[in-house]
Amino acid sequence: MLKEILKIVSKGGSYNLRDIARELDISKELLLQMVEDLKRGGYLKLLEGKCSTECEKCPFANSCVIDSYNKIWALTEKGLKFAEKS
Repeated sequence: MLKEILKIVSKGGSYNLRDIARELDISKELLLQMVEDLKRGGYLKLLEGKCSTECEKCPFANSCVIDSYNKIWALTEKGLKFAEKS
């Protein structure tokens, strides 16, 4: 399931946790735990600052996940490589 999260994010665009959870048919809480696991594993990183959700102006709009607290999670180099080879 972690691989599927990375694949979704690597497609580009911005996603919120609710949409990804719905696509994977899991709870938002479980998805948030998995995002934390991906962060600990070095596949996602928490970006500084808060998200304004104005994606068209955002430099990270091609590869981020926005959680319910408007935190931005982006693929790391390791996460991108893993998603590309999967």
